[in-house]
Amino acid sequence: MQNSYSTIYLRSTFECSNKELINELTVLADYDDGFILWINGEVALSRNVPSVLEYNGFAPLNHESGIGEVFNVEALPLNLVDGINYIAVQGLLVIETNLIDFIALWTTYCVRIRPPSRSPADIGHRRGQSPLV
Repeated sequence: MQNSYSTIYLRSTFECSNKELINELTVLADYDDGFILWINGEVALSRNVPSVLEYNGFAPLNHESGIGEVFNVEALPLNLVDGINYIAVQGLLVIETNLIDFIALWTTYCVRIRPPSRSPADIGHRRGQSPLV
């Protein structure tokens, strides 16, 4: 990307089922120098991005890749749907002369499942005993 672009855009889809059971997404990101990640058009996560995001913007600080960072992202604001969901990433470089390195955001998603609600009727306890919750 030397003497050329300062950003890169990536877009993909993923499938989801039983969205009501998904509590959060875990994102593993190894990036150089900054990124913003959207899921279904909602900002899910951003690191080292300018206060005003532009298509040709730069990351404000240098951040070297090489060690992935884990981020937990709350699922509810992401408007997950059963079926196809969309993920988009804008990766940003820092302003430097003769900059030629760029590591795109690599992510791994896993879900943490909300435990099912357990009411006394669900447990089937005997009269006079407290249900285990």
